[in-house]
Amino acid sequence: MASKQIYARRLNELGMKEFKKNLVKKILPDESMVEDDIYTEILVIESKSIKIDKEKNFSDRLDLAEYLHGIIPSSMSNKPFDKGMWAWFALLYIDQLTNNGKQINRYEHYIPKVKGARSKLLYRHCVYGPYQAYENFGKEMKIFLSKNIYNLGDAWEQMMSNNLLSNSKYLFEVFKKRYLDPSNGYALKGSNDKVDKPKKGGTWLQSDLIKAGGKIRRFKSVVRQFQTTQRIENISVSKIENLLPKPEFN
Repeated sequence: MASKQIYARRLNELGMKEFKKNLVKKILPDESMVEDDIYTEILVIESKSIKIDKEKNFSDRLDLAEYLHGIIPSSMSNKPFDKGMWAWFALLYIDQLTNNGKQINRYEHYIPKVKGARSKLLYRHCVYGPYQAYENFGKEMKIFLSKNIYNLGDAWEQMMSNNLLSNSKYLFEVFKKRYLDPSNGYALKGSNDKVDKPKKGGTWLQSDLIKAGGKIRRFKSVVRQFQTTQRIENISVSKIENLLPKPEFN
């Protein structure tokens, strides 16, 4: 598809309300909203406007993050969070990010939640989340991704919902050693499979642990237990590997 450069914009309050209204109804907004002066305004970053390819297609969210890093200065991470900007980027590529409207997620996947406890859901935002992950992990963020740009992916949900891996390069190295598929850069097939947790107040049975097989969900659970007694960001790769319970994490 041919490139179509337009000026990047941001959604104003009315635009975000209209966008949210459509998302809650599980319908896509009209395409004209992207450049509608009623709902949007030209984005200015460091006294400059920027252009963006409206028609660009992405293979996955790494591809999207790399492209945006090429046009949005990383210094934006140090500025006040611009909710309208990130919401507009989601709107711009909404067809790709929802599989042409067939898979519309909860609205915080497209309009950032930035107030109160719900601000912890920023990692779910389909554009800001990958942009920030690229800041922390570069191309290696691919291990957390779904192969489809419109899916968040279970590895992402499990490991990006806290700052464990971005705060510890050693823990990330252990994670890669266990779960990276070197043939494609994604997580190994089956490593995201869900294993039911014990009922409240219960404990993991040996049979449960064998079934869990050291999968990502269990890895997250075990690492959180480490956090209660140790500063995980200061622990070396070899020590983390020794701490992982056996035989589950052999």
